[in-house]
Amino acid sequence: MSWKIKVFSYFCQNKIMRKVFLTAVLATIIATSYSQINFKIGLFNSLSVDESLNKTHTVLGSTLAQIGYNKSGTVAFTLDAGWLRHGNWGEGFSQFPLMAGVKFRFDETFYTGIAGGVSWYDSKVSGTNFTFSPYFGANIKRFSTDIRYLHAVKNQPIMLMAFVLSYNF
Repeated sequence: MSWKIKVFSYFCQNKIMRKVFLTAVLATIIATSYSQINFKIGLFNSLSVDESLNKTHTVLGSTLAQIGYNKSGTVAFTLDAGWLRHGNWGEGFSQFPLMAGVKFRFDETFYTGIAGGVSWYDSKVSGTNFTFSPYFGANIKRFSTDIRYLHAVKNQPIMLMAFVLSYNF
């Protein structure tokens, strides 16, 4: 079975992913209605910075979306949501972060920010945990790239350094 079919099959079977997708669709509709709101969605690719974590990477298809409200030319309030799949298909677990934050623009190209909130997990990992994520990035036309650190605080913390390539709507 190809990886595309596996991704689609997992998405259709997972109730949380369907809810995340519907939330993203509604957020996009709202975001395009207001000129001060922007929206981006991107692929999340990571390298583990935590040696104690048995799963050393996120798998292809992990996504992170961000809605931003431009308060001024340099400050925006953000809401980040995503689906991060750790480990290999059939092994590992899914993480669903939801974080509020603030983004500061240095100019039209470069920005930095920090977000904090909670993460939920699929049935293989129980509970919710505080999650925070500082980042630095650059806009290149309709695309943006972030270098992001994501830390989920729990009994065995999840710490990831990630590269996020996003499309800005």
